[in-house]
Amino acid sequence: MRAFHGKPYRQNDDSDRSEKKQIFEEICAQQDLTPSQVVRKLIHQYIIEHAGSRELPEWLTGYAAKVVNRPL
Repeated sequence: MRAFHGKPYRQNDDSDRSEKKQIFEEICAQQDLTPSQVVRKLIHQYIIEHAGSRELPEWLTGYAAKVVNRPL
């Protein structure tokens, strides 16, 4: 096992990744979203949720106002 930030993790094999990717892409398609759109939303939400007291740029806070209480 390799370590990530001092913590051991199990490396997924290619079939695990392939299956996860397929499921993710199917769910995105069901919601009429591209995988890239979903990943961008996740990144924005993660930054907003974990920014703490850090001042965020207006383009990001404007985005936050649009997606509040809106599921992925």
